[in-house]
Amino acid sequence: MQDRPGTRLSTSTISDMETLYTILKYSFLSESLKEGGYIDFIRMLPLIPSVKSKLLLRFFLDGIMVIDAPAEIAPLASKLAKNITVELQYDFMSQIYTICQDSSIGFEKRYKLTKEVIPPFFGNVSLPVFRRFHIDIIPDLIKMLDDSKVEQRIIAFIIIEILVTRMTLDEKVDPAIKGCQVSDALKKIMKHALGVFNVTASSETIRLLKCHAYNATASLISNIDALKKIEFYEKCFIRQQQGKDILWTGLVDVTKSFNFPVLFDSIPQRRKVIVSIRSRKEDNRPNSLQYIESQRLFNSSLVEDVSNFDFSNALLRSNEDAESAQNRQPTVVTLDVVDINNHECMAVIIGLIQDIYDSGISELPREDEAVVLPRWMEGIRSTLTDNRVHRNVKVFLVKLIDNMIHIFDHYSKWFLLPLMQFVVDQCAGNTINYFVADVLVIISKWASELKDLDDQQQLVASQLLKFVTSNINTEREDIMKYHLDILKLLVESWRNFIVVPTDVISQLFYDENTCATGIQVATVVLANGLEPWATNEENRFFETLLRRFGSSKLLRLCSEAIGLFLQFKKNNSDYLGKVHNKLSEIIRKNPKGDEYYACLEGIAIHFPLILDANHTIRLINKLNQVSDARRASNLKIIHKRLEKSLDILNEISDFKIVSWNHLLEESHLEIQIVTFEIIKKCIEPFSSYELFDGVVTALLKNLNNSNALYRSCIYDVAILLYGLKNKYFDQSKEILIYGLVDPDDNNHEKVLKFWEGNADIPKDVINRFPFLLSKIYKPKVEHQFLGILSYLLLSSLATSESCDSLLFKDPLERCDFEDYKLRTNWRLQHRSVVPMFAETLQTAYENSMDQSLNRIRETQEHTFTQSVQEQQVMGLVSLESSLSFSDGPIKNPNLLNLSQKYRYRKRFLQDKEKISRSHAHYETKKKFDKMKKMVDDAKEREKKVTIYRKYKTGDFPDIQIKLSSMLTPLQMLVLNDVEVANILFSEIFKGLLSKIKDNQEFLRSVSKAIENIFETSTQSSRHLFGVLLDIIKLNTSSIRFEPSVVTSASQQCGLPSVGALILEEYLASVDSAPSMSKRKPGQIDGEKELWLKLAELYRELEEWDIMQTIFIEKVDGGTQIKTAIQLESESKYREAQDVYQQIIADSSGDWNDFYWESYLRCFANLGDWEKLPEAINLALEDDNTWRGLWDDKRCQRKLLPWYIDAHVKKGLFSGMLVFYNTRCISTTNP
Repeated sequence: MQDRPGTRLSTSTISDMETLYTILKYSFLSESLKEGGYIDFIRMLPLIPSVKSKLLLRFFLDGIMVIDAPAEIAPLASKLAKNITVELQYDFMSQIYTICQDSSIGFEKRYKLTKEVIPPFFGNVSLPVFRRFHIDIIPDLIKMLDDSKVEQRIIAFIIIEILVTRMTLDEKVDPAIKGCQVSDALKKIMKHALGVFNVTASSETIRLLKCHAYNATASLISNIDALKKIEFYEKCFIRQQQGKDILWTGLVDVTKSFNFPVLFDSIPQRRKVIVSIRSRKEDNRPNSLQYIESQRLFNSSLVEDVSNFDFSNALLRSNEDAESAQNRQPTVVTLDVVDINNHECMAVIIGLIQDIYDSGISELPREDEAVVLPRWMEGIRSTLTDNRVHRNVKVFLVKLIDNMIHIFDHYSKWFLLPLMQFVVDQCAGNTINYFVADVLVIISKWASELKDLDDQQQLVASQLLKFVTSNINTEREDIMKYHLDILKLLVESWRNFIVVPTDVISQLFYDENTCATGIQVATVVLANGLEPWATNEENRFFETLLRRFGSSKLLRLCSEAIGLFLQFKKNNSDYLGKVHNKLSEIIRKNPKGDEYYACLEGIAIHFPLILDANHTIRLINKLNQVSDARRASNLKIIHKRLEKSLDILNEISDFKIVSWNHLLEESHLEIQIVTFEIIKKCIEPFSSYELFDGVVTALLKNLNNSNALYRSCIYDVAILLYGLKNKYFDQSKEILIYGLVDPDDNNHEKVLKFWEGNADIPKDVINRFPFLLSKIYKPKVEHQFLGILSYLLLSSLATSESCDSLLFKDPLERCDFEDYKLRTNWRLQHRSVVPMFAETLQTAYENSMDQSLNRIRETQEHTFTQSVQEQQVMGLVSLESSLSFSDGPIKNPNLLNLSQKYRYRKRFLQDKEKISRSHAHYETKKKFDKMKKMVDDAKEREKKVTIYRKYKTGDFPDIQIKLSSMLTPLQMLVLNDVEVANILFSEIFKGLLSKIKDNQEFLRSVSKAIENIFETSTQSSRHLFGVLLDIIKLNTSSIRFEPSVVTSASQQCGLPSVGALILEEYLASVDSAPSMSKRKPGQIDGEKELWLKLAELYRELEEWDIMQTIFIEKVDGGTQIKTAIQLESESKYREAQDVYQQIIADSSGDWNDFYWESYLRCFANLGDWEKLPEAINLALEDDNTWRGLWDDKRCQRKLLPWYIDAHVKKGLFSGMLVFYNTRCISTTNP
């Protein structure tokens, strides 16, 4: 390399620097310090990024070559490249390169320097310097490749691999490459790289040469467009000579012995490896510019929040730009830190395979098309099936498949047999170590996807099953359980093709030391309908199980195995009789022990019919004599039997005497839920029992239970009772009405859907309106009643013919529309005003989308999946099997495609203390994640946007929207917005009214329903009463109520003005109105009562002048009442009180209600709470004040509120609450 101007140093300076270098090397890197591990030098490593001298750099490079530094050198080298000037970058690159090609230095040192320093340093210098340097050294590199020295060629290939990561050899650069043309250089490099594999020598250095030649070839092919052809890619996977593989055999060290342990000292971590292949995903960004809404600084993310949006335009880099920037970076591969993954080519091959699909060289097959194996994959498959290939080569290739499983999954039918043969041939070991277990997991997944096996596959599958069974017994229970799970998946998938290894199972089963494992394996086989015993060994197998009932350790295993045996033998009476005799013997020997119940439970899990009349009676009689846990288990056994058949109810009558209501009110949730499930299963016969009244009472009593799951079960029972139409119909209906306002979303939706599909509700809106108004109302649901009514009224429109009609007949313009997939995320709400963080938000969104797969799918389509509540119930009522069996097929956890990286595989720690610590960390993290999820769920509920209809996009907005598309959003809106529900309900009534005109039956039904609501309401909801009063106001000629009813309703809801308008309409039509009902002697006539009630409402509105006019001109109240009203209007309450007292004493009783109301109001305005109850006592004829107030409806409505209010106010101001003030308040506020 020639010296550049300005880089020469004086002779004295160079001499001083060389002296310093010599001193540093002697002080820190002398041989005498080797035993101490060069501690002082290692401490100096963090100074590398600050180096500005070539001699200091040489000092550090010498140290790196001779020591094993515990710190990562790559980050230090990267930082150094970024910290120095452009001139120093070139000088340092030249110096590092010169050292690496200096043959006087040992190859191992140069190789280490080349691997650890050159990639990070060269990869972070400026691109112009990088290009200029490599243009200068390309002729030199080609000379090194022409050299016969293997070491020099290895160094050259490593540098070439790095070279094409940042620049391509086929691009036009200026000045021209010295000594040769670019195309010629490329041809020479490729010729040398591909020719390396013809070398027959087998030393470790030759293997390294082939590995780095392979890496350089892969880098050239992937990064140079001229070479991105399928034939070049195939050369990286298929190289044969005389029908024998020379590629993989040359890359893998066949002298090395790989160790795959079962137990680890620590869980292997994952590391990221940068591969010299530039990622080239298709850039699909549009040519048009992307815009955001805000361009001003104060609307950016630098301020606290954004509330005003400026819709002017500002150019912003789009998300696609961010992705393209990432795609220009080298590929990063994540690998497990295990020995086989440390191979020089593993990460490169993974990156190469990924590049084949990212660049479109090959395409993954679609689900609906035939799978054709690519030719480059055939090279891997043929090597795996070749018996001449060394086991290490197969281990390498199988690990490659394991690392790229998301690709090879699509070609499973081609690789299933090679992987099975790999395990059977014990290439990775003769036990189920972690690597073999990983391969078995892959096989189990593929086995569940492939429905048919050919003869060869069936033979190898049987051999594989025998291998797994032979090696399944281990001392560690957790490891054996993991292996058993794998065995279950294999047998489940292959039960129609395999030959059961009965000899191995028998050896395990009859040996006293391994009998537990043998039973476990036998149950796996039995559960899949296969015989685990050899020919003529059936009776011996069964008798051995019965005999081992006496062992407490094997009792549960044997009982479940017997249950599976009886299920397999289809209720064989001989075997069944022997089991009953054995159970009788067990309870006879130990009537108070738990062995009998444990045996019965274990058998019932898989064979519920074991529970005959005698066993059932015994379980029922013991319900009140055992612990809560045992009671729950006994109920589960009974439930399991009833699930199978209800015939047991006809055989015994003991179910009639069980206090099911007491079980429902137990504090033990499991007992409660299992009891609910039993009742649901037997609802029809149980409802005829005398004690079922108590169950219904318990249901009504516990409607406010704090547990949402408990309430859900109540609604389930109520729905079943409702369908029976028996004597409990009204109670079940009441429960389901209360369920409409359940605070839990799932319960609310369940009950709402029940009412929506209820056949008793009329289908047409005209009949549905009065039905719902009269039948669905309960005071408890009043606050949501309007929303519920509007929702159910809109539901009736969904089946009408007009529902499919378009809101707008014609589009804005004829154009093609396509479905617009609107994706929402509650975390991304203000991207347009935080442009600085657009990439971060987009990445977070994509990650959350990956994590949300297989969670809850937002869709309106019906899916046959269990709800969360159903899963909770199943978990509480199911009998827990020690065999981990379910009633349905065994679920393959590998089919849960949560992500490409998800795998059902485990690693086991050897140290028990580390295991405990690992579990503690896991539980802590689980608790933290749970708390974080609760916070996120709360935020999501607040911010989440739910999509209720489909959208289309085109050149013009799509306004041709079907009416049905608007119904669901409108339904959800009225449920959650009472104002909208109010408006919609009123408009629906107005529409019906205009349609039916003078339908007196309809109006009579509505009038009766409204009157019932006014009389029974306890909340007097302003919204509900308001809309009902509006309905009356619209039809005062047809809907007429007593004036007292209208007055009371309008006063209670705080709408006296509306009540006044209704009474005024009544007065306007008093001549034509039908005569009021006959009144008792002494009561005032209808017109005067109207005026009097109108005066009451005007008093609420403080319209004193109108009140005086009414009493003077309309009802002839006299001068005293005029005076009293005048005094009250002037806030002279004491004088007004005296006048009202005189009026009450002199009045005939016709208008006493008004006078008493005014009289008591004066007490309240004066704050005279002690005298107010005394005044009420004088108005009562009964000596018992409370009885008089409660028994008389008039007193209950008019006087009781005043009486209670007076006593409360009197207590607050007279010291009756001293205890509260001194004890309660003082303790909360010390």
